[in-house]
Amino acid sequence: MRTFPALWTPAEDAILEAQAAAGVVAIAAATAALFNAGFQRSVGSVRQRVAAIGLSATSQGSPWIEPEIAILRLTLRAEPAATIADLRSALAANGYRRSPNSIKTYRERLRAELTTPSAAQAARERIARDAKLFASVITRVCPLGQGAAA
Repeated sequence: MRTFPALWTPAEDAILEAQAAAGVVAIAAATAALFNAGFQRSVGSVRQRVAAIGLSATSQGSPWIEPEIAILRLTLRAEPAATIADLRSALAANGYRRSPNSIKTYRERLRAELTTPSAAQAARERIARDAKLFASVITRVCPLGQGAAA
C-alpha cells in the first residue's frame, strides 16, 4: 500500500521562509532546521517545497558569515598549520558548526589570502629587488665604484 507524503504545514513554511531571510535557502540547513523543529522531511522534499513557494535555493550549505571567517583567520594566524579538527573546535567553541569539507575548502582559501603578500609588501620587495639589480649593474659597469666618482 502506498502512503502519500504529509501536506506541508504553515509552521514548516514559516521555517523555510525564515531560512530565506538571508536571501537564499540552503537546502541542507533548511532540512536540519525542520528536523530540529520536529518535522521529518527529506532533502528532495525540501528542495521541491522551496521551489513551490517561490524561494531561491542552493544545494550548498549556508554561506560563511564574517564571525566564522574571523575565527578561522585568527586561528590560522596564530597557528598556520592548524588542522581541520583545530579549526572545527575553534568554531564550535564560539557556537558555529561547519562540515570538515567546508572548513577544508575555506581554510585553503584563507591560507592563500594570508600567504599572498599585500600590495605594499609586494612594492617593497620589488624595490629591494630592483635596488640589488641596479647595484649589480653599477658594479659591473664601474668596477670598485670608481666610475661614479669620475
